Amino acid sequence: MKSMHFLISPFLFLFLSQKLMGATPSLPQLMPPEQVAHYRALLPKTSNEYLNQLLLSNRAIFYDATIIIPGYQDSLGDPRGFRPNTIDRSFINLAVPGGWESLFAKKGVFHFPFGTGGVDHSDNVVKINVWIPPTDSRQQFLPVALWRASFSRFHWVFPVGTQIGEILMIQFTDGELRVFEIRIKTRTLEGWTNDVYRPFLTPSRLITGIESAVPNWDQDTHLQKIVNHLKQANSLSAYPMKSQHFSNTFSAPEGALDVLPDFNNRSLVKKLLSTHVFELANHQVWRESSGKGVHTPSTLAHDSIVPRNYEAGVFPINDQSCNRCHEHAGRQIGDFHSALLAYGELWGEDQIFSWHPFETQAFLKPDGSIKNFNDDNRRIRRDFLDSGLVEYLAPAEQPNTIYKMIPHDWKYTPF
Repeated sequence: MKSMHFLISPFLFLFLSQKLMGATPSLPQLMPPEQVAHYRALLPKTSNEYLNQLLLSNRAIFYDATIIIPGYQDSLGDPRGFRPNTIDRSFINLAVPGGWESLFAKKGVFHFPFGTGGVDHSDNVVKINVWIPPTDSRQQFLPVALWRASFSRFHWVFPVGTQIGEILMIQFTDGELRVFEIRIKTRTLEGWTNDVYRPFLTPSRLITGIESAVPNWDQDTHLQKIVNHLKQANSLSAYPMKSQHFSNTFSAPEGALDVLPDFNNRSLVKKLLSTHVFELANHQVWRESSGKGVHTPSTLAHDSIVPRNYEAGVFPINDQSCNRCHEHAGRQIGDFHSALLAYGELWGEDQIFSWHPFETQAFLKPDGSIKNFNDDNRRIRRDFLDSGLVEYLAPAEQPNTIYKMIPHDWKYTPF
């Protein structure tokens, strides 16, 4: 049966791709059109022509953390509702001293590994998301299936073929943006596959890019330092990633970082990121040395091909590595910190952190504080319901080739 599912899912996806540019119903574009146009103008060309077209099509819905406000459900105890990740620490610390600090690294960001995917310590990153719903044979969008559990939690499952992407950009010291990485998750019947696109997969390719862009690079002391560093075989620094706050769910990889020197040439870096085709980085190793491997470089500089303090080089690009954090989306906080059982669940559902169906105005005040804390403030977005992008559906009653909950080894415990 498992192999049958494998055959059905790609068939559906290929069929959808053939219809990609055809007539489709209107979608609510969450981001203002001028903002969408701005970000699309920054998109680099990737080695995947289908993805290039998809990101420019009317199926791509762009959003960021100001549009779908990051938050988590509090389905246990009383009151219940939806809480922004920017929740004031007093709401938690009043009853459990130090509880907020056990969950959050800073306001709005959970501790590693449930923070921001390799950019937890980067201060020059801008991230936008893209949600690409699949369509059926009639070119109708397949909705996200939504239902409510008996103990108050809302659950949802994305249909097979859904794609959720992250477009990661460096903000340079002059304020301009350039994309440095594109991440795409695609829903299959059994879970999510993960693809990552980067402009330079090996040091030698970056050297070639520098030499092509600056023929007399060897007369520039900063570029000499960069090229010499890239040619070194022993430039890696051990860098184990550890989670002190969620350590019982995450085994730290024995990773390393390759810290690039400063280019000291902002225009060159922009040119390198804007003119090179982004290639699939899955299973790619940037550099290996003394039994250690790194999968993308890092830097301490502000204007480089990756953001400052970038830590993603520690993580291999494969489904197992990418999903081992996401598989805990929606898990009860009490599984990690028993004293915080009554304070809800981790952000996300169906292994996606950035998306939820709740109406911002129902749980958030204009100043960013919680609204209706003493009442259940979870209201499903009207634009999602009216457009058919979200429907109240029980997956067990839907075709098992389109909807299926992803199994996990933890359970919801009513309080």
